[in-house]
Amino acid sequence: MAVKHNPALAVVEKFLNQADIKINGDRQWDIKIHDQSVLTDTILKGTLGFGDGYTNSKWDCDQIDVFFEKLLRSRKQKKIRKLRSIGAMLQDVRSVVFNTQVGKRAFQVGEQHYDLGNGLYEYMLGPSMGYSCGMYMHEDDDLTTAQINKFDNLCKLLKLKPGMKILEIGCGWGTFARHAINNYGVSVVGLTVSREQKKYAEKV
Repeated sequence: MAVKHNPALAVVEKFLNQADIKINGDRQWDIKIHDQSVLTDTILKGTLGFGDGYTNSKWDCDQIDVFFEKLLRSRKQKKIRKLRSIGAMLQDVRSVVFNTQVGKRAFQVGEQHYDLGNGLYEYMLGPSMGYSCGMYMHEDDDLTTAQINKFDNLCKLLKLKPGMKILEIGCGWGTFARHAINNYGVSVVGLTVSREQKKYAEKV
């Protein structure tokens, strides 16, 4: 499928070319664009927009593992510059000015936010204790079901298999980790800056 003229194409194409990846190329690790809106999403949201495009079938790749290996190797060898969104640039400026998540400050944020007490979050989030938005697959799905849908979708996207190990940075109350362990036979190491979250994850 040919990609029509799109102002965002040159930016994304240049980024990928640095890692020897082509858009609509004929090699197994080249990506195929199915919906050109992913190009604009990538410019506006950076790697988040690009990743969302994959989960929404806007692009795909025959050998996704090789695709990411090439990206990571190029980054490691400093051949590729980070794909940055407009929002990321503004966030960088804010980080320099306010420096909100550096060193001990990260634990202060955890203490002031997540250490308010697990009872509050159990009331707000329900049994799943899932903090980010869930996936409502059917009209009658409740919040807990939507969160489980999300956990399971993540496991499938990661193609988890028994014996795999996962590092979850920002593991919350450990509910995704528990789902992955119980249903996919993996092991998980979770990191959190909250004492209350750690206490909950270890208890349940």
